[in-house]
Amino acid sequence: MHGNELQVFALVRSDQLREQLTDLVAQLQGARFKIRSADLKSIGTKEIYAEGADVLLIDVDLDDSDQMATLNLLRLDSAVINTHILVTSSDASTTGLRRLLREGIDDFLPQPLARDDLAEALAVARQKLNRRRTKDDRRGRVLTFIKASGGMGATTLAVNSASILINLDRKQPKNVGLLDLDVQFGANALYLDLEMSPGMVDIVRAPERLDADLLRSSMVEHKSGLRVLTAPKSPMPLEALKPELIGHILDLARQQFDYLVVDMPHALANWTDAVLGQSDRIFLVTQTSVPAIRQARRLLQILAEEGLYNLPLKVVLNRHQSSLGWGGGGRISFGQAQKALGREIDFLVSNDFDAVSDALNQGVPVLEVKRRSKFVKKVRELIERSVKELEAGQRQPSAAAA
Repeated sequence: MHGNELQVFALVRSDQLREQLTDLVAQLQGARFKIRSADLKSIGTKEIYAEGADVLLIDVDLDDSDQMATLNLLRLDSAVINTHILVTSSDASTTGLRRLLREGIDDFLPQPLARDDLAEALAVARQKLNRRRTKDDRRGRVLTFIKASGGMGATTLAVNSASILINLDRKQPKNVGLLDLDVQFGANALYLDLEMSPGMVDIVRAPERLDADLLRSSMVEHKSGLRVLTAPKSPMPLEALKPELIGHILDLARQQFDYLVVDMPHALANWTDAVLGQSDRIFLVTQTSVPAIRQARRLLQILAEEGLYNLPLKVVLNRHQSSLGWGGGGRISFGQAQKALGREIDFLVSNDFDAVSDALNQGVPVLEVKRRSKFVKKVRELIERSVKELEAGQRQPSAAAA
């Protein structure tokens, strides 16, 4: 919002609706409208969010599956920009309205549009946006670790980052949670020598029972005080988790923890956007090899194509050495790695094979094995810098996620 004025971007399908909305806008105060005539599926989410609006007013054919799919992407991405979505339609069937409710759209306006309905919808939008922003100021921060392929060491970084977070300030210890969302092959529990809990299975089987108490009881407590929602003992399909359930888990966890560390699977799921949208930092973990860099670049392109171009994303080069082989006996420099990736690398984590291997074999964080190791030093730098920026109120979206 600029001052107290709502910024509204309206996307309409007909000249008639455009003219009607233009007339109504002239009668309203406290909102600035930009109106565009276009079909939702032809414009895409990236271009819509580039408008930087507080409120999106979208004219949709509720029976068009392509438009509804794009609308769902907008809804999932809305947490990234903290945007309120209003839907309007001239063909609002009962089935279509129920679908909007299930998918969590903020509000619906029937056509023809009426001045009082629009004014009331904008007033509700203003209240919700203010509540969301106030709530965001009080909620815990989410640090998410992603990778474009397996074997990048992202789980090692996630587990050790959570361990360092909880030990960051002994005078004012932080309440930290660790969420293992790789429900097929997650290894957070193994890395910390914990029993795998049935908590995730219980949550998936009865999502309607999920509340703060159930979530906390589903998490296993490490001796350090870190609480972990482990992956299940038996793998489950990624699709067993739903975007709405993931969003609810994150909402509850952010109410309980100062920091929540999330370890993601390398496969993209229909709920990936829901996690990324609530993340205050996203660490894309890669290594200096041709396949790793190519896969990381590909993931960045996929995120951009899905309209997730404004994410607070940082690239972490793990197991870094001064130089590594680049096929054919050649060597690759740090600068060459950045050039191949197509953006800056934000953090380097030194290769410290012996210390990390010893820790993994013992099921303890690396700082318990070798507190002054190169690995611990670099991960601590990553965490300290991120915490300092976040607690100073800097979300810092990625400059090159496109």
